[in-house]
Amino acid sequence: MSEIAEFLTDCKKMGIKITPQRLAIYKILAAKAKHPTINELYEEIKKDYPSLSLNTIYKTIQLFIELGIVSQFTSREGVIRYEAKLLPHHHVLCLKCRKIHDVFDSSLDELKISPPLKNEFEIIRHDVIFYGYCSECKQEGR
Repeated sequence: MSEIAEFLTDCKKMGIKITPQRLAIYKILAAKAKHPTINELYEEIKKDYPSLSLNTIYKTIQLFIELGIVSQFTSREGVIRYEAKLLPHHHVLCLKCRKIHDVFDSSLDELKISPPLKNEFEIIRHDVIFYGYCSECKQEGR
């Protein structure tokens, strides 16, 4: 099943109305190479939906996060980025050009949490972000 078909099925099961705008937001988030900020998402979507407000995008993203179909992560610089929740994965971020790539490595999902931390916190999710230089930036000498 395609990511979009799965999204539509999930929304139907949860009783969420799918508007063309919500579908467009999800399609942008499901694009594999993109991990947009809210402002980047807004700039892209207003090309097709110029009357869509930034507030509507915030509310839609928040709804998608609450439903578990979108996740967010914060870069080291404090920039919040969003993506469709696809297969479990982590990220690698180029420190120069800011490209973000997905890392599909199941061994990262098996991180061990120390017993004292387990007793103090109920861990519900974790994110791993590797920082470095992509092949293009490395060749340019950073």
